[in-house]
Amino acid sequence: MLGFIGYPNVPTDTALNDGNSNGGTNDTEWEFKTPEQVYRDLSNFVSAMRTATNGAESPEVIALPQAQFDLILQTPYPTNSASGETIMSFFLKTQRMTPAGVQSIIPMPYLAGKGTAGVDVAIAYRKRADKIKLHIPMEFEQRPPIEDLNEVRTLCRMKTGGIQVNKPLSMRYLEGI
Repeated sequence: MLGFIGYPNVPTDTALNDGNSNGGTNDTEWEFKTPEQVYRDLSNFVSAMRTATNGAESPEVIALPQAQFDLILQTPYPTNSASGETIMSFFLKTQRMTPAGVQSIIPMPYLAGKGTAGVDVAIAYRKRADKIKLHIPMEFEQRPPIEDLNEVRTLCRMKTGGIQVNKPLSMRYLEGI
């Protein structure tokens, strides 16, 4: 079974290449963007799923590589405010205004470098078993040999794991962050 990354028929977006801060020149990476541009990328990412499905699908969880997770967790937003808000806290607060809003943002360190041409990727998805199901593997198990009329049998069991996506539009990728 396939994993979270590179699943067929799941829409993929690319972050806008307007990152000119911190030494970047028209980069898509969040390290070169202002807090407002990062917030805009997150909002557009969530909005793209809702728009593509006419509101039928809305992400509940956003998974980010560790560096981007730390960036939005620690960066103040809005920039000129002394409210103590970060990009993540402000984004979650504004997205939870509706029942169909994003409920959590989680770190997934293995998403770093897993996009097209080795770019970092974010994943938004609905956390429902009828949409996306995680199959947990069972370790290989070998029973003791059984002798039976000049024949030796060894019973073995194992299960493979992965992700089963029943509704590809309930998941979305954002590359180049």
